[in-house]
Amino acid sequence: ATYVGRNQLDAATLDRFAVIEYDYDEAWEGDIAGVKREGNKLKLEAGGSRTPEEWMDYVCRVRKAVDALAVRHVVSPRATINGIKLLKAGVGFTHVSNMCVWKGLDSATRTKVMNEADGE
Repeated sequence: ATYVGRNQLDAATLDRFAVIEYDYDEAWEGDIAGVKREGNKLKLEAGGSRTPEEWMDYVCRVRKAVDALAVRHVVSPRATINGIKLLKAGVGFTHVSNMCVWKGLDSATRTKVMNEADGE
């Protein structure tokens, strides 16, 4: 909403992309500007790994919870397929789940879905 002329994309289009949400990297920005600055360092392995079976179980639990709560959010087979590829490439569970399952979902709804998925 910050950028003028930005149109909302449909769920099918958004489902094709995996994005790591990451704040500004002031160290990188400083390097480019010629200023020495400490900053955030992306920890790609955050959250550790999961087996393909564990990942698919997680995705299916979340999908069922989304359906049970009637939340407007897509958790398609792409989440399983792309998630397994990313985990095999060494990307950690934290980033993979955000990239493939939770993208675009607010934190309150995410908490509600996870509570349902965990049977709470």
